[in-house]
Amino acid sequence: FRCYGKYKDNSPKCGFFLVMDEMPNKIRKVKITFNILCIKNDDIIKWRHLASNQTLSRTSKSWGSRTFSCKQLDTIKSMGWKIGLKMIDVRYHNKRNSFQ
Repeated sequence: FRCYGKYKDNSPKCGFFLVMDEMPNKIRKVKITFNILCIKNDDIIKWRHLASNQTLSRTSKSWGSRTFSCKQLDTIKSMGWKIGLKMIDVRYHNKRNSFQ
């Protein structure tokens, strides 16, 4: 997981990305879903996101989302993240180099 102060240069929002750096050779793609919860200033929940199903593959290794306004970073004393990740489906290469 990677967090950025800005989603893009021209965006007023922070960015949160899930990036799969490496995928085992036997795996073709992985379908996931996850719930992200940001706790700011100790126990006040300020931002929550439930991602719809996402498919990561060798050609599409990341997924990103805009979060809260990056101006809020100036006033936050502490920040914590809770992430629940669920693998829904895994697709493998079969022995004949075709896909299952």
